[in-house]
Amino acid sequence: MLAKDFYGIAHYGYTHNTVNHSEDFVDPLTQAHTQWIESLWRPLRLKVVKNMCGTFPDLLPKYLTETWYRGINKSDLFNVFLRDIAEVFV
Repeated sequence: MLAKDFYGIAHYGYTHNTVNHSEDFVDPLTQAHTQWIESLWRPLRLKVVKNMCGTFPDLLPKYLTETWYRGINKSDLFNVFLRDIAEVFV
């Protein structure tokens, strides 16, 4: 089942498809499924929830940002962080 502008993502050029899991695991018309997003979300959720250690849920965006930043700067996080600070504040 194709949802119209669900969550407003059509504005950004994306289409939000849905799957009725009580009928199918893969939508027969759109071939939409949840395996890909679930495989991306699960390790991230486990990592972020583990790092949050019971802190307030409103801090979730900050934990997600930190996890993203660490993920794209794996090689030398400290020096990359100093470089980024210098770009912003110098």
